[in-house]
Amino acid sequence: CSNKADTMWISLEDFTKYMQTLEPKCEPNLFRKQYGNLKSCYKLPTIATVFFLDNNILKFQSPEQIQKCKEKGIISAEDYTKYLAAMDIYWTKKLTVLKLSLIHI
Repeated sequence: CSNKADTMWISLEDFTKYMQTLEPKCEPNLFRKQYGNLKSCYKLPTIATVFFLDNNILKFQSPEQIQKCKEKGIISAEDYTKYLAAMDIYWTKKLTVLKLSLIHI
């Protein structure tokens, strides 16, 4: 999602393609292989507190939930800062589109 801050979601298909670009024995791939596939990973309680699957689309939980995850140490302060920056980009683009559409009404 960090590469797609204007959407704040990613399809499992695109995420799988990304994972295939990583070294087979890197930490994320080894973690995934413990559970068989990516979809199974997102059923784990710690991951499910940060992300959820909407059909085959991986999305963040609510901003309030993400903040709680940071407070509980589930996500690092550094990752939370990246999340906030991505949310800023996301909402800036959304509001720009809304303003432009209102101009053309």
